[in-house]
Amino acid sequence: MKQALSQWQNHPEGNNNLVILFSPVAQPNNVIQESLSNLESDNLLHIQSLSSQASIHDYRQITKQLTSKLDTPEIAPLTELNSLLQEVTGTEDKHKISIIPRLEWCLLRCIGGLAAIEVLRDAISHDNSCFWLIGCNSWAWEYLDKVYQISAYLNNTDPIALLDESQMQEWLEPLNTKIDLVWKADNEWLSLKPEASKKESQADQELDEVAKIKKAYYSKLTDLSQGISNIASDLWWRSLNYEQVDDESKKYTITKPKLPEMPNLIATDRYILYSLLLHSGMTLAHLKTTLETNESIVKNRTQYLLQNGVINKEQNFLSVNPAYYLQLKTLLSNNNFLTN
Repeated sequence: MKQALSQWQNHPEGNNNLVILFSPVAQPNNVIQESLSNLESDNLLHIQSLSSQASIHDYRQITKQLTSKLDTPEIAPLTELNSLLQEVTGTEDKHKISIIPRLEWCLLRCIGGLAAIEVLRDAISHDNSCFWLIGCNSWAWEYLDKVYQISAYLNNTDPIALLDESQMQEWLEPLNTKIDLVWKADNEWLSLKPEASKKESQADQELDEVAKIKKAYYSKLTDLSQGISNIASDLWWRSLNYEQVDDESKKYTITKPKLPEMPNLIATDRYILYSLLLHSGMTLAHLKTTLETNESIVKNRTQYLLQNGVINKEQNFLSVNPAYYLQLKTLLSNNNFLTN
């Protein structure tokens, strides 16, 4: 990110944006905030962010608030849009950077649902005095590029890095230590196969049994999750077992990480799940708007998916359970849905 920003600061007439791509089940806010904290320390930026108070997927409200502030055909800077943009830090003489943490929350896959994207696209392309940091679900990005060729306007993309095996262990090991996790040396699935033992490096041979168990576990977890932290954390949680030792303590052990079993899905389920993944979650009302399906059917199938754990519900917000993402990605891709 620093490189893209530096290039813009040196050549303001050039590329004034960076799009960070992430999976539909990822939580990119931490990555964006960490990047911003590093930039803020440089004391160079006037930073503003899309307000969390803006209604997710309410494209009519977003479009209305945007267009009400556009005073000229050249598109006024969105840094003036106090209802959508929230000042984080900065002074008048600093360079300006505007952040849209989740572009997919500014659209809805329905008639008229891309109006806010049009306004944002035009604002970004017409205002080189501001640098735009945009987060976007990779499925939504593919959709916008198919429908709008958005990459012709925002052509600087960077995917969030995936975790490798060592990073996975570094990330989760403090949690395992905190709960005093017992790594069982006699777990058959963790034992190295004889043929594999012959191929071990000298370093691996010197590892003690518990270290070998940990190495095998994190290797499997990284492989199953494909390095996506949200998936890995869910699979880690599923692999924990505990027994109550006494009234105040529990004994934790760990089993082989594995993906959950997918329930039987019908065509309507696939459309529901695709919409939820495309938009990184949504309310039931917005879900109904995106589907040309009987309302009672949508309610019934949503309830079925909730009961089977394929989707989660937090307050009124529905989202796909990360543990099912990779299986759903394969399933939907094989059924001609546009994924990535």
